[in-house]
Amino acid sequence: GRDESGEGVFFKHSYGKGYIYLLTLPLEAFLAENPRAFHDANAPEYDLVYRELASCAGVKKLCDSSNRFVLLTEHRIDENSFYVFAINYHNAPMETAISLPEGYAVERIYGEAIEGGILKLPPNDGALIKLTKPSSALS
Repeated sequence: GRDESGEGVFFKHSYGKGYIYLLTLPLEAFLAENPRAFHDANAPEYDLVYRELASCAGVKKLCDSSNRFVLLTEHRIDENSFYVFAINYHNAPMETAISLPEGYAVERIYGEAIEGGILKLPPNDGALIKLTKPSSALS
């Protein structure tokens, strides 16, 4: 990654069987000190740094959101079930395409239902869904 002046700020170098990453800007401090950093539609997609690190670490998510203002967290209930929280971090209504894993039953617990792969969220609100592997999908 590069900053506005074109200088490199995010580096990746192969090392042994893995990679070494170097981020030369204080991203966390900047984001913590700039409350509107995530609300500007023209702001850089800061989440791409974390997505790259998670991918390299082999982290596999069940679901994903297409909207940078709607983030998902996954919480294992048991071996076959997960809660997924979708949170709209923006002060405007948002909708997002949600990728869901095949073979899982989807149950709306709180918020709007996912319709046609789209989730609509009010400002600064969220939704909770439960994903469960059907017995035929269990191995």
